[in-house]
Amino acid sequence: NGYVWTMGANDQGQLGIGNLTATALPQKIAVDNDGNPFTNVQSIVAFFTRNTDNGFFAVKEDGSLWAWGSLIGGMRGNGTDSASADSFALRPIQIKMPGGRKIKQIVSGNLAVALCTDGTVWTWGPTPGTNLGYSMSGTQYQTPHQLTGLSGITQVAGGGTFNYALGGGRVLYGWGQYGH
Repeated sequence: NGYVWTMGANDQGQLGIGNLTATALPQKIAVDNDGNPFTNVQSIVAFFTRNTDNGFFAVKEDGSLWAWGSLIGGMRGNGTDSASADSFALRPIQIKMPGGRKIKQIVSGNLAVALCTDGTVWTWGPTPGTNLGYSMSGTQYQTPHQLTGLSGITQVAGGGTFNYALGGGRVLYGWGQYGH
């Protein structure tokens, strides 16, 4: 049924179970932030941003994107960068992609890199603009932005200081801090 089970530290809501209590026993994420059953998850990735904050992204079978844990630095993808306890998502929240796009793959670490089913690539999160793959200004990092130079992408990798996208004809694209 695509259930998600978590256990361990939970000081930032990273277990997604609705509280901040750590547990050594697996706990099922029963419902999302709206109280709906949290099922049909096909993939999960963890992130660790600003060397202090962590959480998870999940993609459901319908291509919807979900996140929980500490979503500071724009990881919530909704234009906010709250550095308080308000930034904790104790249960999964849906991240709405521009144009209603569906997610094929998400990778993350210090930032989020999403591959949509239409072959476009989108990035957001708390990193220097060079890692996001576009010339950033102001608060643009707080919402998903398309990497307009990429299309027909079939796979992404990275989520940190250097990132990759595999295109048609086996062309590999890269962006980020090349010194790393």
